Amino acid sequence: MPVNESAVSGQAYFQDVNNMLEIYVSVKGLEKEIQPTALLAGDCGSLGDKKYQVWPLFGGQVRAVFYTLTVSELVRQAPLALVVYSDDSEQNLISCGQLLK
Repeated sequence: MPVNESAVSGQAYFQDVNNMLEIYVSVKGLEKEIQPTALLAGDCGSLGDKKYQVWPLFGGQVRAVFYTLTVSELVRQAPLALVVYSDDSEQNLISCGQLLK
C-alpha cells in the first residue's frame, strides 16, 4: 500500500524452501533503481522496531532467503509490516504491507 503520497504498490510472497524462509517482493512505481526494504514489528498504522533487514529492491524486485527462519516462525511474530524506504537513511516510508496472523 502506498505511503506518504507515493505511487508505489506491489506484492510479496513468503514460502518455505528446505526449512528456510524465502521472500519475493515485486514493486511498481519506484523512482529509484535501488530501494531499502525491511520487516518491522507492528502493522502499517503502528510501526515498531526493525525485526529483519531484507535485501534492497533492485529494479523493483528482490528475493531474500533467511536461513534460520520459516514462514510459521514469522507468522508467530505477527503482526509485522514489510516496508520500502525512499533511501538508505530509512527515515521515509514509501510503501507498507501488513503480514497478519
